[in-house]
Amino acid sequence: MKRRLPGLWTEIAGALSLVTLAVLVLNAGVLWLVLEQAEVRRRSDLALSLSGALSAQLSMVEAADAAGYGVVLDAYRNTTVDFGALFLVDRAMQPLVVVSGDVPTKGDPGIRAALYGRETHVEIVGSFLDERSVVVTEPIKALGAPQAALRISLPLRGPEVPGGAFGFSLLYVLASGGMIGLFGWARFRRSVVGPFHRIKASTERIASGEFVHRLEDEPVAEIQGLVESLNEMGGYLERFRAKTAGHVATLEAANEELQRAQEALIRAEKLAGVGRMAAGVAHELGNPLAAVVGYVDLLAQGVDSKTETEIIGRAGMELQRIHRTIQALLGYARVGTGEVEVIDVDGVLRDAVLTVQAQPSFSDIQVRLEVAPNLGTVSLERDKLHQVLVNLLVNAAAAPGVRNIGLLAESLAENALEIRCEDDGAGFSEVALDRAFEPFFTTKDVGEGTGLGLATAMQVISGGGGGIAVSNLSQGGACVRIRLPYSPAP
Repeated sequence: MKRRLPGLWTEIAGALSLVTLAVLVLNAGVLWLVLEQAEVRRRSDLALSLSGALSAQLSMVEAADAAGYGVVLDAYRNTTVDFGALFLVDRAMQPLVVVSGDVPTKGDPGIRAALYGRETHVEIVGSFLDERSVVVTEPIKALGAPQAALRISLPLRGPEVPGGAFGFSLLYVLASGGMIGLFGWARFRRSVVGPFHRIKASTERIASGEFVHRLEDEPVAEIQGLVESLNEMGGYLERFRAKTAGHVATLEAANEELQRAQEALIRAEKLAGVGRMAAGVAHELGNPLAAVVGYVDLLAQGVDSKTETEIIGRAGMELQRIHRTIQALLGYARVGTGEVEVIDVDGVLRDAVLTVQAQPSFSDIQVRLEVAPNLGTVSLERDKLHQVLVNLLVNAAAAPGVRNIGLLAESLAENALEIRCEDDGAGFSEVALDRAFEPFFTTKDVGEGTGLGLATAMQVISGGGGGIAVSNLSQGGACVRIRLPYSPAP
């Protein structure tokens, strides 16, 4: 199963999401720190303002007048200001007025700075992850010397933003991510995704054979380089196709010429076979002709009616024998029709055997024909199959030591028909087995063979969708095997 790969948009969206998230986290942190510093500054200014105002009021009260101090500070008990601490202590760290918060039992840096350093002390107490406060310690002076220390503490709250910290962060991420996503989508669509889609469509057109198609220019340098390469490839393919068409035309012409040459060679092989059979045919015709002449002489001398009828019958039989021999010779020598026919293999086999039996080379050779019943038909040119079978029989008869030739035909399980020509001779040599189907290869003496018999047979059988092979039999002798697709007999 083909592994499903993520699309370009998926990869881009994933990369943009990671980059956007990282940028937003950094920006949110920076923005939060800025807001936090602003809040610290605001609360510190508020604490300093309050401490300055209270210090001015308390300085007008007579020294060590706890009641007067209480009047001033009690005015801030019910205000909206959320004091974390608001109290007044004397130099002995004794509380004079406590509005809120816990009074330290010993002087801390802020109180010592106010009482002994005569300066206002400001500090931020608490951790960043816990509650923090702005603590201002102000000296309260009477007659120029600090008499008490005023402590004001205001809690630091997070920046006040719509929806709180979480809502602000979510809104910030969604808004910023939406803007970045929209901008990234538009830019990537124009610069990357859109060009790739166009290149894909154009490449499919080129792959379908439209080599003259040219891609449009793209706005990105790297993609434009790819476009130029594809356009150059299309031009090269178009030129190559034109050259190929010329080569194909040349090859077709050469193939036609080769086919004509092959047909001429086949006819030449036939004529050579006819010449080789001429002597045998003359001998075959001489005997019946002599018999007929003798019968005619007897009739001329005068015989009774019974003997005349017998002589005429015998003469007719001899004339039929002459007729069959001549028809077999003509059937072998004539040029084929060039048209594929549905032929009965049984009949072609018998005609081939009849054709060769008139040759002198078969006078001492027994030809055995074995045809399986209901053999069926094949689609082939009858004359060419007849020529192939005659050539196989003649070649077998010419082999050294041959006394028996078998021509066998049977049906195979894979809807094929097999014809075997077997002999009991010496068989094929190793060289002949390798080169048997090469044109003009022959083991016969010069002038006795053209070397086109098996080459012609291969051409004919291959044209009918079959195959031909040569081998040696285990018991001795040669075998030529032909296989052809066939239609079973009805």
